[in-house]
Amino acid sequence: MQIIPNLNTGGMETQLVSFAMHIDNKKYDLFVCCIGDGVLTEVLREKGVKVFSFKKKPNAIGFKSLIDLYRIMKNEKPQIIHCQGFTAGIRGHMIAKFANMPVIIKSYHGLNLHKKKWHLFLDRLLSKTTARLIVVSNCRKQLMLKREKIKADKITIVYN
Repeated sequence: MQIIPNLNTGGMETQLVSFAMHIDNKKYDLFVCCIGDGVLTEVLREKGVKVFSFKKKPNAIGFKSLIDLYRIMKNEKPQIIHCQGFTAGIRGHMIAKFANMPVIIKSYHGLNLHKKKWHLFLDRLLSKTTARLIVVSNCRKQLMLKREKIKADKITIVYN
């Protein structure tokens, strides 16, 4: 299960679509939960990917959407939750833990130099229950090591 802010065209979104285009649909059941729709929603659906959209602004996921996300996790029973971006990442991670999902992965796509101390605190705290943190550059990895104080063995670089 992929959780992403929206499906507009950007690095995070196109990386997800590329992944979906190359995954073996007979072996894996990929589905996507997005806070807001985007131009890539239909591309995924045409590939046969199930897309759940909350039709909200990317940073405006409310309590009802969190309950809906929990229900989707419980109904679909994914083995892996992959959260993309800060907003979808924090909320998706917390709901995944609450729903007892077995594996949580988080991807970080930008440098996010605007993060406040509480953002860093949440990232550091939730990283303890994250199986793997994926970053798109060595620069982002170094920033996570220094600023977020994440352990190096948790971080993998997957270049865009």
